[in-house]
Amino acid sequence: MSTSLQLLINILIQTTLLGLVAAGFSIFYAVSRVQHLAIGASVSVAGYLFFTLIGTGLNLPLAGLLAIAAAVAVGLLCNAFIYERLQRRRWFSSLVALVSSVMLLLIFQSILLISFGSQPKTIPLPAAERVFNLGGASITLLQAITIPLGLALLAGFALYLKYSKLGVAI
Repeated sequence: MSTSLQLLINILIQTTLLGLVAAGFSIFYAVSRVQHLAIGASVSVAGYLFFTLIGTGLNLPLAGLLAIAAAVAVGLLCNAFIYERLQRRRWFSSLVALVSSVMLLLIFQSILLISFGSQPKTIPLPAAERVFNLGGASITLLQAITIPLGLALLAGFALYLKYSKLGVAI
């Protein structure tokens, strides 16, 4: 039973995080009609920036906000300097956009690999060290926060898209 519960908790955490990334894919595609596979690079840039800012001693909330702003900026810059320019070309197609997106992803991955190396990076967070046992399954405080926060963000995002003027226009 404890293995099944642990598996369920792990699946919930990963599904919540992937749902947030999928929402990013969806909104980018809805606005630009481009399959922006390099959104993974935007998320990675945010993660490595967060790691770097925490390493310099910046507080968690400010580092998080700056990392989110960096991810948004990377997406907007990719759209402005690559996708919008390509869309003005007569020979533009969804295949050209897809290849460009893969190219951007590879470029960002290479830059991050050169800059930070291939070893996993960890950020020492007190919430990650506190572990709770639930029916034989272990969950950290950070993981326990991730599930409801991620679900709340997804619900808020869905409500925003359904009821806001901008969301309905998208």
